[in-house]
Amino acid sequence: MSSRERLVIFVILLISMILLPLSLKAMTEQEVVDEFLAKYEHRRPHSMVAPYISLSYGKVEPKNYHHFVDATNFLVKPVSTSGSTLDGVFRITSFEGGCSIVSSRGMISAGLSYWLTVGSDNSGDFTVYTDLSLSTYELISDFEFRSEIKVWGVYLDYQYFFMNPPIPFTRQTGLSLRAGGGIGYYGAYWNLWDGFGGVRLDTGDFYELEDHLKGSSPGFHLSAGVEYPVWNGFLISTDVKYLWLEFDKLSKKVSPTYELYLVDDETQDPVKIDFSGPRINFTLKKYFTL
Repeated sequence: MSSRERLVIFVILLISMILLPLSLKAMTEQEVVDEFLAKYEHRRPHSMVAPYISLSYGKVEPKNYHHFVDATNFLVKPVSTSGSTLDGVFRITSFEGGCSIVSSRGMISAGLSYWLTVGSDNSGDFTVYTDLSLSTYELISDFEFRSEIKVWGVYLDYQYFFMNPPIPFTRQTGLSLRAGGGIGYYGAYWNLWDGFGGVRLDTGDFYELEDHLKGSSPGFHLSAGVEYPVWNGFLISTDVKYLWLEFDKLSKKVSPTYELYLVDDETQDPVKIDFSGPRINFTLKKYFTL
């Protein structure tokens, strides 16, 4: 064998030794794609969404509203001993719904809040005293004696998980602890009995209300809560909240410029409705990874 032939054989063997390990380690096209996706999924931060529905119950003490009720009941009496006059407002029940977005330990929620009607709506025969000093009164039969307020709103809420935050692609286990706060904007309608009137503040003139008073106001809240998995990825959360919300401009437009207010019979200031107070929320939710 000539030296040239030996050189060719040596080169072939050398190339084979170099390529053999590479060919053994070569990956298929699918394996290359899978490895890339695995690295991408590992590096890409994931967010989670959580649709929710909630029942809220709370205590309120709207003193100006109670003063209005007391002053009214002083002048209006039911003819029947089984009848009733206006009731105060001491409890709020509402429903909420929305969606939360979770990233790391933070959760921001956007929701709607609808309050069940508060106040009273009584029907029957009533005696209305027009002059207490002379004990003159008027009998009104088959009358709907009404004072009801409806409230709804939208809000944003931020919560920080101090313990056991939700983890993407992982079903939550154990108790989670969080706290935060938020801001909202609320509207209210106040329906009163037919024939009730208000005072136009710029002139002092009395007008009969033909429909409801209405107004809007921002609200603020602080809250803390826990949540716990119950079934098939669903969680129950309980939050303790304090809401600051006061309607100080419930009125009716009587012209493009002037408004009609209910006024306090002593101070002649517009009646404010303060719905601030503690709440407790019970919420059903489920997390989904984006």
